[in-house]
Amino acid sequence: MEVLAAVGLASNILQFISFAQDLVSTTKQIWRNADGALTEHLELEAITTNLARLNSSLFVRSTHTTVDSAEDRKLRKISNVEDKELKELSEGCRSISGLLIQKLNSLKVTSKSTGQSARRWASFRQALNSVLSAEEILDLERRLNRFQRAVDSALLASLRYGLVCTIELWLTRVTENKSTKPRSTAKLS
Repeated sequence: MEVLAAVGLASNILQFISFAQDLVSTTKQIWRNADGALTEHLELEAITTNLARLNSSLFVRSTHTTVDSAEDRKLRKISNVEDKELKELSEGCRSISGLLIQKLNSLKVTSKSTGQSARRWASFRQALNSVLSAEEILDLERRLNRFQRAVDSALLASLRYGLVCTIELWLTRVTENKSTKPRSTAKLS
């Protein structure tokens, strides 16, 4: 029984050493970075901000689409259900993006202390918060990826639907133009 207790204690000591090593490494990365954050967090923040911006512009464009005439409206068969689904996905994406950006910003060293010891201490606190928040950040990143895939699928379906409607409209107009053109049966001699 004492052997198992010793193995358990050794395992706990190794786990603590690994955690402390990760914490010190993260502290150094934050302290050395001019932005006061981990490089991977800065990259994730830039990607998330870009995705949120693209998502917002998509939503603005989709709500300001204009239709030319009643005939066009009828032929395009604009689907309010698809627009509603895309809007819900966009709002979900915007919400998760906001949460992730907020979390990443909370993990930056914000104090511009003049002393190096104060900055080191702030870096250590943020490193500890980063290590403890790693699972939460990963969860938000996964959720955002799921929303991104869903928005991509909805956009592809919408583009396909819009393309089909445009082709139908074009074919209808071509056939109408052919049927309205007078055909001359008399030959010129």
